[in-house]
Amino acid sequence: MTADSLFETTSIPGHLAPTPERLERLLSKQTLEELYEVEEQPFARGKYATVRRCRERSSGRQWAAKFLRKRRRAQELRAEALHEVAVLDAAAHCSRLVSLHQVFETNTEMVLVLELAPGGELQMILDRDEVPEERQVARLLKQILDGIAFLHSLNVAHLDIKPQNLVLTGEFPDCDVKLCDFGISRYISHGADIREILGTPDYVAPEVLNYEPISLATDMWSVGVLLYVLLTGCSPFGGDTKQETFCNISRCRLDFPDDLFEDVSEEARDLMRKLMVKDPNERLTVTECLQHPWFNMFEQPLAPLTTCPSSDDSPAAVIDSSTTPPQEDSASSELPNGNQGQVSSTSKNDGEKQQRSSTTGLWEQRHHHHHRATRVWPRECSGVVSKALSRFTSETTSSGVKIAKIPMTTPPTVTALRGGSGNKAGLEALRERGGNLVVIREPVRAGRYTRYSEVQCESVQARIRRFQVHEAS
Repeated sequence: MTADSLFETTSIPGHLAPTPERLERLLSKQTLEELYEVEEQPFARGKYATVRRCRERSSGRQWAAKFLRKRRRAQELRAEALHEVAVLDAAAHCSRLVSLHQVFETNTEMVLVLELAPGGELQMILDRDEVPEERQVARLLKQILDGIAFLHSLNVAHLDIKPQNLVLTGEFPDCDVKLCDFGISRYISHGADIREILGTPDYVAPEVLNYEPISLATDMWSVGVLLYVLLTGCSPFGGDTKQETFCNISRCRLDFPDDLFEDVSEEARDLMRKLMVKDPNERLTVTECLQHPWFNMFEQPLAPLTTCPSSDDSPAAVIDSSTTPPQEDSASSELPNGNQGQVSSTSKNDGEKQQRSSTTGLWEQRHHHHHRATRVWPRECSGVVSKALSRFTSETTSSGVKIAKIPMTTPPTVTALRGGSGNKAGLEALRERGGNLVVIREPVRAGRYTRYSEVQCESVQARIRRFQVHEAS
């Protein structure tokens, strides 16, 4: 059965609906409560929907039940729900998209039983103040593009690509990623002129804000923003207010600050330049994006990759409900022209911070590839501490290894280091009681934020974290 035989167009521009025969098959004849035990407390909530965990009584397997209102005040919403069902059903053969299991309908709502991803949202990684390595980002983005390519082959634009709508199949980084939430996706038929204010402020394309026609290229702008965010932890167009953000997007002022991109390859920057282009016709297509040389830099990914197959995939494995913390979904925001649309602003989770260590060899390989190595430093810090400390006064040990001269302190404290000229450099070293170096961090001004480059040494492992904090006033 082809995808085209599963859905049909409707009188609403950009909307699909399952064919009557297909909808008859999809809708369960039994009630949700008969087949599932549903948790009372939602773990995600949006403007028109809530998501709850549920357990299938027959198998014990856990799923995500998305409750969609059919009506809100005077607004009829059943067509929106059916559109999402149609897209999910048509994409059932793509392993890069969250799968649809069952559909239920009552007088007031439709319930979509969906695959539950054990690893939670990709946004949670950023909320833990972690920025993935470039190799990891390339691997994730390739999978995301595989999913987008499948959607685009159906002439469907997602229109809300962001970390909150990307879910992980396991614990990062040993996992795959899937695209979810097709509620504001649109079917772009040949010659269609669809103009809507849709998306999330930081990720929305200029043509959306300017009320110009939406196309498949609208997704590719969002992919460029997503890549920027994953590589740096920062938004390329974020302003103090949504209006300022929208203004930055409309002007398409894209830059790559040295303090954020010192370890990011030129190939990655080139890809972003070719995606975040104001003219949609000048952006790379999803196929062209997948063929970009940046992906060829990482021939051996950190974990096995699976491609988007043309046959049915089995749903995700059963997971413990405690693996994904409660999350909040989208809420409506005011638009630059004063109209109320579906531009959403998603609140972040304050998830418990978890430490993640990268192996010595991987970091050194990445670091050596982009920077000339002038010194050999102890493996204990993977060359990370050497990069920071090499800017400061040093002495030579009996083994011939240079180390920074930092005053010994007692209980954990922060010590400001000074450069060789005696000028304060702003680098801070945190020490423990035994005098061992624990953390080095450097505050760097980035717009209205102060961004800290932090290095933490733990025996033979090291990790790098980049995160943003509001500058103390």
